[in-house]
Amino acid sequence: MSVEHGDNTESIEIIEDELFTQLPDIAKRIINTEDPRNKNFHENPDDPIEHAPDWHQFGIIGHTKQFSKVYKTKAQDLMKE
Repeated sequence: MSVEHGDNTESIEIIEDELFTQLPDIAKRIINTEDPRNKNFHENPDDPIEHAPDWHQFGIIGHTKQFSKVYKTKAQDLMKE
């Protein structure tokens, strides 16, 4: 799948890879560091303990990657039905 933009065609996968590379920095920019309880979350934004640990096996970055993978496969098929 690709996105047309003028004369350039960029692969969705390239855009996705770049976004996933930037996710740790994006998370760190939006985590409230004024609250001392967020220190570990800020330093380790993908730590599963920081993301509803009773039922999540991933941190927020891993969860985002897993969501994207499922969205591209299963969700697309379900929307066709």
